[in-house]
Amino acid sequence: MAKSDKGEGKGIGAEIAKREVQSVALDSVVLDPANARLHGPGSLEAIKDSLRLFEQVEPFGIQASTRKVIWGNGRVEAMRELGWTHADAIILDVDNATAAALGLALNRTAERSEWDHEAVGAILKSLSEDGFEVDKLGWTETELNVLIGEDGEDAGTDPNEEWEGMPEFEQEYAGPWKSILVHFANEKDMADFSRLVGQKITEKTKMIWHPQAEIIHAGVVEE
Repeated sequence: MAKSDKGEGKGIGAEIAKREVQSVALDSVVLDPANARLHGPGSLEAIKDSLRLFEQVEPFGIQASTRKVIWGNGRVEAMRELGWTHADAIILDVDNATAAALGLALNRTAERSEWDHEAVGAILKSLSEDGFEVDKLGWTETELNVLIGEDGEDAGTDPNEEWEGMPEFEQEYAGPWKSILVHFANEKDMADFSRLVGQKITEKTKMIWHPQAEIIHAGVVEE
């Protein structure tokens, strides 16, 4: 079936395919200030580990008119921190809307994939046995211990074995006896109710306990 020549984003894949990869100065490109993909210290360290190990394996994308990074913002930031001056990129002549949509789509489609943890563990275990630095591949030490395991078994402790011989314990129910919704016609009514129950209630208040109490659920304090 022939593809339609109508619609937004027409020919972006073909446009990328025909563009030559160019070496660009990293100080000539601009990180996207509206990039929705956040890269904290841990993420950047993982990217830097990958760059040290493999160098650059794929180009990042730049919008021609603005020199703004479309995809690969994290890589560009990591490269700069590593002291790189130049890197490979594809420069696309696209408008702002297409650049923003492409950046979102590439990040979103990647994160919707799922890992086969059993397969990952087998690959990591094999690489580790071959002397490969698997701790440079983006997984934390704790994650590697779980994925690779010890002597072919999952690392960590068996909670059932750990509990053996311990006294019986039953958690008392800490939830409310009854919950109701209270509606206020205006701000004055809400303030009157706040005074009546002796608790601070604002537009951001989601719930209260009456009488006021500190309740802990799964480590979270509710007051």
